[in-house]
Amino acid sequence: MNTLTVRENFRVVVDVDEKLTFTKDLAERERLLQRRAEQIVSDIRRHVDGILGRPRVLSDLVCRFCGRDWETENGIATGTPVCCDKAVSEWQALQPESGQFGVGA
Repeated sequence: MNTLTVRENFRVVVDVDEKLTFTKDLAERERLLQRRAEQIVSDIRRHVDGILGRPRVLSDLVCRFCGRDWETENGIATGTPVCCDKAVSEWQALQPESGQFGVGA
């Protein structure tokens, strides 16, 4: 067999311990976690040469009412939510009235 395995994209992944953020406010929690991630990268750079890292964040859409993954009937982010009644009620309240621009309007 005349193949050679070339390994690349070596990396070290450091996860920020989310239990260290003592807040239920999502925006504040994100701010604290981002600041902690930046501090960890800074600390690593101070002690280790040849580091090119920066904080990277993965994100998911979640319902702001129930916290579940955002899921809709038709699979697009702007579709009717299916996770909880509060999300459905808010989505319905934000929809334009049907028939508002009908014939003769």
